[in-house]
Amino acid sequence: MVKIKDNEAVTLISGNQTVTGTWANLGDLVDARDLKKLALWLKFTVNDAQNVRVRAVCKRTEGDSESFVQMTQTVGTTEVKLDALPLEFNADANTSAVMPFEVDDLFPFVQFQVQAGTAGSTGASVTIAQVTGQRQNPAK
Repeated sequence: MVKIKDNEAVTLISGNQTVTGTWANLGDLVDARDLKKLALWLKFTVNDAQNVRVRAVCKRTEGDSESFVQMTQTVGTTEVKLDALPLEFNADANTSAVMPFEVDDLFPFVQFQVQAGTAGSTGASVTIAQVTGQRQNPAK
């Protein structure tokens, strides 16, 4: 399990991780207790893959066998929608990106996952995956 100190980068993978058409864990489970926000720092090579996706699945306990996909809220002029939160890279180009995730001490444990919409003959690979966090109360 990954434990995060305030704004300290923690490496999730050591070496490259291949991205396939199936959701796969990106490193270990992250202990998000007492955290307000998480930031996932990724660098990946796309190759022939298309629509590389990242999501956070939440767990209630460290040993929880169930995973719950973090949702995102979109507010329109006539309705509010909740959608599963995969962040998708549509540019299909090698990318370095940082992605924020609000946890607000509501999701005790978070597992980041990656997938490619189309894996391609030479699939994508994650070359860097780090996570940082911001505590609810920085004095802790």
